[in-house]
Amino acid sequence: MNRMRSVLAILVMSVAATVAHAATSEIVGKVVDPEGKPVLGAEVSAWNTTTPDRVYKGASDKKGGFFITGLLYEANSPKWTVSIKGDGWVPASVKIVARDAQKTLYFSDDVKLSAVKPSTEVRLRGFAEIRMDFTLRPGDAAAEAAPIPAIALPGAGGAPGAVPVEDPYAQAIEKVRAGDPEGAVELFKKAIEGKPDDWERRDLFAKVLLKLDRTGEATIQANKAVLLAPDKAGPLVTLTDIYLARGLAEKAADAIARAQQLEPDSEKVLERAASVAASGGKIDEAIALNEKVLAMKPGNTEVLVALADLYNRNKQPKKAEEALSKVVELDPANAHRTFYNLGVVIENRDDATENDHRKAIEAFRKAIELKPNYAIAHRDLGFALLRTGDLKGASKEFQKYVDLEPRAKDAGEINATIKSLSSSK
Repeated sequence: MNRMRSVLAILVMSVAATVAHAATSEIVGKVVDPEGKPVLGAEVSAWNTTTPDRVYKGASDKKGGFFITGLLYEANSPKWTVSIKGDGWVPASVKIVARDAQKTLYFSDDVKLSAVKPSTEVRLRGFAEIRMDFTLRPGDAAAEAAPIPAIALPGAGGAPGAVPVEDPYAQAIEKVRAGDPEGAVELFKKAIEGKPDDWERRDLFAKVLLKLDRTGEATIQANKAVLLAPDKAGPLVTLTDIYLARGLAEKAADAIARAQQLEPDSEKVLERAASVAASGGKIDEAIALNEKVLAMKPGNTEVLVALADLYNRNKQPKKAEEALSKVVELDPANAHRTFYNLGVVIENRDDATENDHRKAIEAFRKAIELKPNYAIAHRDLGFALLRTGDLKGASKEFQKYVDLEPRAKDAGEINATIKSLSSSK
């Protein structure tokens, strides 16, 4: 009987591993007005660019917070479009911060929005957490988006009807804002030809190329920006992001170290340095850097979540719990997500121990306690229980998952797992 149970466990784990490839991500954030006051009832929508008919939505609560969960990551189609709208409001901008399952920053950007361009594009990774903080201004988006009647513009010498020549750099920026970074590439090249010593043009071009996964070209432009602006940390931060995307940890560490020398107290530089240290296994250094950022901005929930995981990895469970408690206090509407993501991070470690699995189980259960219908947390709790040998508990959680999400893409595989577990009793 024990041998049969062992064989079955191996089979179930194989199924679990297959399902785990369907990694999901979340988009969370806040919606505020230009004064920083929360906007209630704004609708945030997200869809994969290859399946625009399947839209995930979230609405901002009275504190401006929103979340969209269960975004399915697929390696061959990682691009998602995210749009926002609200009655009486016009999109103005969005700050994007994307972190992978290990809380390592892999993308950040500030994007200008408008009534004509209320959306932007983001790239998912497995179990990514993408934070998008929107700013809306009062206004009539529909009226502003209406086409403006064409009028004759004076050209050179006042000749009526002639169209003035536009700056390709401005055109490139507009392409990016309109969600067409690919269409901006040739314009960026022309803009740089016109002003080859403008480091800001090269730096922004490098960011766009990184967004397009053209990392080789991005590296060239970022390095040139660094040479043109040896006293600026910005291009070095961009270069750090590129090296991280390419898996070049040592080069990323070198680039961010140079940025720290230039701007040792920059919050952005310190956050990136912490991410580099964490990805390189330098836990104590990552903790120290994040704690420095937190001292500068005590309400930074992203840093607190990162610290919680780092404390946990550093065998400091009490500190991890304190950090998470602070996150729950600062962002109670999304506390369930905080605990869920912590559980995912722990479970995705290559060297996870039995004790780690127990910590992950506790995190998933806290997420479910706060949000009982949090389907994906039930599923991942099932996997965590399965790894500890609790087949009955795993089956129960898997059943809750398919009850809550009967049309989930992996529902068939989960049902098969439930059936296998039932036959093992």
